[in-house]
Amino acid sequence: MTAPRNLVVVGAAAGIGRWLCRHVFASMPWQRVILIDTAQSLASMQNDDWEFDQAPTLTSIADAVTVADLDMPATAVCLAVPRTEVESVAARIVPAVGSDAVVFDTSSEKTQALGDIRSHAANRTVFGTHPLFSPQVRTLDGQTIVITPDAEQPEAHSWLAEAIEAAGGIIKIATPDEHDRVMAYVETMSQQVLLGFAGALADSGLDLETDLWPNRTPLFETLLGLATTVLAESQEGYVHSRQTSGDATRIRSELGAAIEQIGTDDILERVARTRDGFSGSLFDTVQSTSTAALAAVQAKKAELSRHHRTQSLVGIIPVERPDTLRVGRIEALSPTMVTLEELMFGDAGEAVLLDGVGEANAAKLGRSGKPKTTRFGLGRIDVVADIELDAVLNRWLAFVRRDVRFLVPESIAGAGVLSVVAEQGHVRNCEVVSEVVRTGQRAVVIRLEVRADKDVDAMVETLRERVSIAYAWPRGLALTAGDLADDAVRYLGPTGTFSEAAAEQSIEALGLVGATTVPVASFDDVISAAVEGRLGVVPVASSASGLVERTATALLEAGPEVTAAGVVDVAVRFDAYVPASLYLNEMRGARVFSHPQALEQCSRFIKRWGLEPVPVGSTAEACDAAATAGDAVAIARAGLKLPPALKVAEREVDDIAGALTRFLVIGRNGSFGDLIGGSDPTLRTLWIARNRALIDGLVDDVGPAFDEVITSPSGQVLLVTSREEQPDGPMPDGLRTLGRVPWTPRTPLVRLGGELPGVRHDIKKG
Repeated sequence: MTAPRNLVVVGAAAGIGRWLCRHVFASMPWQRVILIDTAQSLASMQNDDWEFDQAPTLTSIADAVTVADLDMPATAVCLAVPRTEVESVAARIVPAVGSDAVVFDTSSEKTQALGDIRSHAANRTVFGTHPLFSPQVRTLDGQTIVITPDAEQPEAHSWLAEAIEAAGGIIKIATPDEHDRVMAYVETMSQQVLLGFAGALADSGLDLETDLWPNRTPLFETLLGLATTVLAESQEGYVHSRQTSGDATRIRSELGAAIEQIGTDDILERVARTRDGFSGSLFDTVQSTSTAALAAVQAKKAELSRHHRTQSLVGIIPVERPDTLRVGRIEALSPTMVTLEELMFGDAGEAVLLDGVGEANAAKLGRSGKPKTTRFGLGRIDVVADIELDAVLNRWLAFVRRDVRFLVPESIAGAGVLSVVAEQGHVRNCEVVSEVVRTGQRAVVIRLEVRADKDVDAMVETLRERVSIAYAWPRGLALTAGDLADDAVRYLGPTGTFSEAAAEQSIEALGLVGATTVPVASFDDVISAAVEGRLGVVPVASSASGLVERTATALLEAGPEVTAAGVVDVAVRFDAYVPASLYLNEMRGARVFSHPQALEQCSRFIKRWGLEPVPVGSTAEACDAAATAGDAVAIARAGLKLPPALKVAEREVDDIAGALTRFLVIGRNGSFGDLIGGSDPTLRTLWIARNRALIDGLVDDVGPAFDEVITSPSGQVLLVTSREEQPDGPMPDGLRTLGRVPWTPRTPLVRLGGELPGVRHDIKKG
């Protein structure tokens, strides 16, 4: 039989009709869908979000025949109404549908229901279905639906069976008589047992809540919980239908007789005889299912109790409203109820969590709300916690947008940075919005969204750390240190400067385990330390200004005893720090402490926040001053060890983001050996000259070579060359070599709209 193209569902507003629309029918390719229910339910249907590909036609039972065009070819009609209403609904709807329509119901009694439908169906095809589960289940996975086929058209249900199985359901085929005979025991007797159990408790003279429930066992709790499902107001029609059916009296009589026998039989013999009625495998299967059910009941209470004790966030989903999520902390827990302080507000995808930093983020998003207290019955909720809750919050919470700049080696593409950022949890919608490539580095700006219950600044720090781990900067490269007066590395102080960072990196490059760093007062002191057989670091090239003037002068004036051993690169990045209890937007017009050079390099940041610059001797001193003042800002190098009273307020506040400074590691001639581990580095000969004319004799056109020329503002020159030859004759005044050292190809120079004046990269070929 050809699958129907149009769908009519009567009883679509709630219950199994709504459930089938959501979990089975919505996935099928209908040309038209008509949903029918009572006039009272029509408003709720109109406010519902239906899952069909096209908007369904909504109407009441009273108006369906006149308002909706039910006489469509190839139509399937689902009567999802109570058993007592099947005949009246069929009398109104079925004669109005096309003669080739197929009609089926969902009631729990098939013989009489199908007879009622056929009395109005003429020659139309009629079959029955019976979902063996509650509409509260969340998916069709593992659930069974019984189908009673039409005797004349035994394949008329095949399209529905295929859709059910595709959604994870299980099909059971039976005749109407077989179905009703089995269901008399499966449903009618089950209801009688539970109703009798609950009724006996209610008539016992003991109070359910104060006497019986506090002394419950897991078995008692499970039985009473099952009894409440039969006693629920929403089940009254269903229970009435089953207990007034033709089989109900016979079943009640059989159940009563069995209970009477318990008092007359030998109890052990009775238990054994009853147990023998099960096959071994079935008994084990049912026992395992029962054990799992008991464990599940206890597990829910244990889960709620744990969250009550720890005051951790927990999610609650009411069984009647599976699309609703309540999130908060448990205020109280009783044997039957849980009281939740709700902290999440808003619809799915736009909600905020008024907890911790989530409250501040809610204000940024323009969302508001106040915590409220709600009570839930334990038997009517599902609990969502821990990893599962975290995943659900990704769908429910709003996200805060942020642009974040990452500095990586030049060879790393922005797409590579994006791949690392996008893998971080609680971050979504990541995209590269800009890339600026400079010699030696790449600045990548990524626009991203951070979940609204997370600390955005902390997340940015985490992302930067992950990117720095994935694409680590070279720490430096140097020859091994040999015969030294001591293993301390001197640098131009005070502490907290970028020179200190270079000294720390040089220890790793030199392979000195346990070495220390020592600040000195001047460049001359660093040079003097090298002459005396000690180690030092001096800045040689800046990405912002080329050759460092003071270093070039100091090296030219140093004697031939001083040589270079290698290089380390330091990112010149300034961060802004504020008191731990304050934020930048609370500090407009405040004082800002830093070294004069840092204040100059961060002028845009200072202007943006209207800060009052206060020069101090070093960035470390600036942090101490801001911590002491309690109401001031400090600008210092990134990564500086902070006083406990300060925190990072904004990263990379310098005007030229991501500048690099290359430092030379220097010492006395003859104090250095080979590279660690026998590496074969890129070696270059370094020359310092007072002016460009002095190196012309070193750069000729004979033979292939790579020459790099870096100049200072006054015209001093650093020549980095692959040539090993030394010039003949005495060295002219104002020119000296620093030896042949490891020199990484990545020279930290920025090309601003082209080549930086005075910086030239030449490749000479013979």
